[in-house]
Amino acid sequence: MGIKKTILEWLFSDIYNRLDELGRKEEMDMSELRDALAAVATQLAKAKDEILSKIAALEGQIGTIPPDAQANLDAVKAIAQALDDVVPDVPA
Repeated sequence: MGIKKTILEWLFSDIYNRLDELGRKEEMDMSELRDALAAVATQLAKAKDEILSKIAALEGQIGTIPPDAQANLDAVKAIAQALDDVVPDVPA
């Protein structure tokens, strides 16, 4: 019985160690995913700020820009709204 117990302990120990390694690997993968998502969120926030800045600058010149420029401004606003709509706003 002692040899069987030792073999079973060894087998279960190995299985436990492998499961533990997989768990740590999954944690690392989730951490990497969180980092990647944070980087994309930062990039999108930067793009949003740049787009809104350009829109504000163009809107400041609305009285002096030709109709085709207004059409371009409207197109950029539509793109900005489409980007904003990618992730639904969290209700307040």
